Formats: sequence, C-alpha cells, structure tokens
Amino acid sequence: MGIDCSFISCDNFYQDISCYYEKYGNYGNALAAGVDLEGPGAFDLEELAKALDDISQGKEICIPKMNLSNGVCIKNQTPVKSAKVILVEGIASMWNGLDKKFDVTIYVDLDEETRKTRHVERAASRNKSKEEALQMWKYMCASAELHIKPHKEKVDIVLNGNYYKEDLFSMFARMRHVFA
Repeated sequence: MGIDCSFISCDNFYQDISCYYEKYGNYGNALAAGVDLEGPGAFDLEELAKALDDISQGKEICIPKMNLSNGVCIKNQTPVKSAKVILVEGIASMWNGLDKKFDVTIYVDLDEETRKTRHVERAASRNKSKEEALQMWKYMCASAELHIKPHKEKVDIVLNGNYYKEDLFSMFARMRHVFA
C-alpha cells in the first residue's frame, strides 16, 4: 500500500538568475564574483509560501520550473496535486518561517565527502563540468554553514543521509510510520 504523496523541490523557486549566467558565464563564476546565489535572497520565498499555503488547503498548484543549466525560471510550469503527504525538499524550506508550515521537519545530514560527491554528481546532471562543480563547492560550503546547518538543531528528525543511498521517495517510504 502506497502513500498518497506529492513532491516539491525548492530549487524550482530560485529567482530567475539568467542575467548572472549572461554576465559571468556560469553559476560558479557568479559565485566567485560575490553574487549570493545560495542564500535566501536567491529564492522567491513569497511564491514558495503561497504555494505551500495553497497545496495545504487542498488546492492543486502549478509551480515554477527552474533550469539550473542556464538560470532561467519559468513560472507556472509544473502541476502538483494536493496529497496526504507533501514532501518539500530543499534549503529554502527552512527560511523566513517557512519551516513552521510543516507538520514534520527533517534534516538529512551527510559527511563532507559524501556531500561533495553528491554535489558533483548533481552538477553533472545540470550540464556542469566537474571543474565548475568544484569551483562552486567552497561557496556552497560557506553558505551551508551560514544558512543550512543552523537549522539542524530546530528540526523534528535528523536522518543520516550517508545511510540512505536511494532517492527521497524511497527513503521516506521506509518511514511510513512517521506520516501515519
């Protein structure tokens, strides 16, 4: 028996950052130039909050689609149905009080080497070279210390992400009792 579940990735709520790709050539170069593309200001948190409010009220929503290969964000691209369980993944879900909108908050903790390996793999899926991924790495680590890791102490559940190698849906399916 499956769980009625929908999924929202906060990556789709980035502001359109294509102007930085045009100006600096790529995401890594923009970070190196001092553009903060990893903090709360890089996301449309108002739109994310509205989407969370609407879906929690049983409304089907249509979320943006972010193309992290070129920084273009197109509004109202992906329909998401309301469901008993709505998984919201991403760093932006913990900012500006958005974490108060959730019944359960989960922090997936990883050791540094696993985070780096997964970052490089994820970057490759976004048409970024290993060199560009590694160029971004130091900025992402600094941002994590400032914007992500402090939330670890505030969540309901901390998962050892080194243990769970499968995708998020599989990981949470193993945790059905939490959502019952």
